Amino acid sequence: MHNIKYLLTFVFVIGLLILCMRAVDDATRITSIEIIGNTQKDLYGLQAYNGRSILFTSENEIASHLLRQNVWWSAVTVQKKYPNRLAVFVIMTIPTAYLFQDKRYFLLSESGRVLQKEASKSYSLPTIKYYETISSLLQGVGEIIDLKDITKSLMLIRGVRNIGLSPDSVDINSRDMVALQIGSKQIEFSIEKAGEIQLYQLERIVRQFKIEGKTYKRIDLRFDRPIVEF
Repeated sequence: MHNIKYLLTFVFVIGLLILCMRAVDDATRITSIEIIGNTQKDLYGLQAYNGRSILFTSENEIASHLLRQNVWWSAVTVQKKYPNRLAVFVIMTIPTAYLFQDKRYFLLSESGRVLQKEASKSYSLPTIKYYETISSLLQGVGEIIDLKDITKSLMLIRGVRNIGLSPDSVDINSRDMVALQIGSKQIEFSIEKAGEIQLYQLERIVRQFKIEGKTYKRIDLRFDRPIVEF
């Protein structure tokens, strides 16, 4: 008789535990994903997490997955909001320039990631003209162009903008020269020389000329002492 009571009690406790576990599982299934940030593009990969258990979902894993799926996102942070919500904080990529190759325009981020391909430009951004054909490196959207001279050019574009200059086009004529065209003016940079040093020299020259009311046609920053042509 006692054995039957113990057995019934055991079965009751196990059943109660199962019901509690199911209730917790149902209550912690992700039902809402909140996107926080300026998202102006279509979002991909979020649907994969609807209905998943928040208890067994890694925030870092979700962030890495979403970053791979959305080429326009430069940074993603995910936070769990118990019992069943996710908050996704997004920083959008700012396009930096176009690379013209194979009769197409490849929109690039500052890191060299291909954001989209276009037959004609939809953004008012400078166009990089490269001295070699690199179509083999431009297989798809999301690819990162890991070439030193292109990466350096993208950094220099951002740098001259911070100085207050707006480049119209960028010519990479050789392995050691990048020429930025700004209206009728040209600024030449070295690929090998530190970009920070060249930008510092440029800023000093531009500031001094502004004070003195001078204008220039060409500045060559490739050497220890910049060359200015009036």
